[in-house]
Amino acid sequence: MNQNFATLKSLLVLRAVSRGKVITLASGKVSDTYVDCKKLSLHGPSLDTLSEALFAKLRALDSGPFAVAGVSVGGDPLVAGVIIAGARQNVELQGLLVRKEAKKHGMSQGRSVEGPAATDVGPLWLLEDVVSTGGSSLTALQNLQQEGYKVTGILCIVDREMGGLEKLRDAFPIRAEALFRLSELG
Repeated sequence: MNQNFATLKSLLVLRAVSRGKVITLASGKVSDTYVDCKKLSLHGPSLDTLSEALFAKLRALDSGPFAVAGVSVGGDPLVAGVIIAGARQNVELQGLLVRKEAKKHGMSQGRSVEGPAATDVGPLWLLEDVVSTGGSSLTALQNLQQEGYKVTGILCIVDREMGGLEKLRDAFPIRAEALFRLSELG
């Protein structure tokens, strides 16, 4: 693990992981451990570290040109941060934002994906903050697929180890990866 990943791990433990209070997760399951990656993605220095780590992992997984997508609202800063991290290394990336449902008005009416058209985007990686059971990611992947995007994989910051990444691998022929497993965060 390089220094950036070690720093990110420390930031996650310090800023994002809370234990002891029972919380209901998006999946409906309850847990006494909550991971709020927005505590990093909405804090400038932490987002910088997070974006560099995500970009480095993506480059290790996929050396060719690719685009990144994120589920709004939590994925918005992840997409922006990774695009900037790529630009710092002279790698031009395209970004997309995926809504949970299709827009009902405006120029994007009927679309759930905001950004370049599928015909203008090559291989695509979906970025997620936390994957538990995979339900939100599955919806995003279905929305991307319905609009013609070719998804190569999903990369999340934290895998809660609740079977979500496995569920995504079974549902789609894609890679499903994480920067960290919850058990690695103490």
